[in-house]
Amino acid sequence: MDYSDESRGIAEFLGARSGQSLHSYSHEAPAESCGILIDHEGNAFAFPGNVEEDILSITTVHPMREEAVRELLRKAHADWSVVEELLRRSLLIELDYNGKKF
Repeated sequence: MDYSDESRGIAEFLGARSGQSLHSYSHEAPAESCGILIDHEGNAFAFPGNVEEDILSITTVHPMREEAVRELLRKAHADWSVVEELLRRSLLIELDYNGKKF
């Protein structure tokens, strides 16, 4: 799959709003409890149990760098075949952005 046009559109949208605050939150959540991801999230993802479900839960919220996925798999004593299966089933996509793999 090629998502370069979609990625480019998102980058243009965000670039045009440089210096502006963008809000995305539920009306049910108090505004002070909401935040925005503006930089690399690091690799400190929790591993509550089922690595496949955990990867899907995390990536539903925001993209994970390949290195973060590999670290989560390491903590779960799992291998890359978990990701390959999610990709095969079209439950996960892989993108290259600014020289990083997500």
